[in-house]
Amino acid sequence: MEHTKAFLGIGRADAAQAVTRLVAETDGIAVSPDHRREGIGRKIKLFCDSFAAQHHAAIMVSVTTNEAAAGLNNKTKHIVFRRCDGLVIKYVDTVGKPLIWLHDLDGTIPEAAWSVSVLGKTYGPTIVVGEQRAIRSKNTSQDNGVQWILAVDAFGSDINA
Repeated sequence: MEHTKAFLGIGRADAAQAVTRLVAETDGIAVSPDHRREGIGRKIKLFCDSFAAQHHAAIMVSVTTNEAAAGLNNKTKHIVFRRCDGLVIKYVDTVGKPLIWLHDLDGTIPEAAWSVSVLGKTYGPTIVVGEQRAIRSKNTSQDNGVQWILAVDAFGSDINA
């Protein structure tokens, strides 16, 4: 995944290893038009979540590209961000230094939006997930427009990060 390469690129192998282990990503689910509305996409999405959780991923991220995909993610208890907002993952490494990874959607697909779900515990340091909103006014928070959505730690998750 891109964020793993980014952490390796700045010499943070510990963060790269933790994020690789703790963050799973679904890169698209498509169902033939002849078989839509049969629950196939939902079963695939739930299987992906279950598989990732069994392999100790703490969160699942994906990008929805249309209303149907956003609906699928909502039905499977994923939080769907607003369109084209960025996904922010903050990880506190073993020496207590926070590392932040931001991935914006480039607007190529106007309906695209990030989706995230808690799968389980981190078995290690806390991961905090947020939504980077486009700055729409001069009244921004100290986190530069990041709205923290959830935190996952060794005890589970706290939706009020």
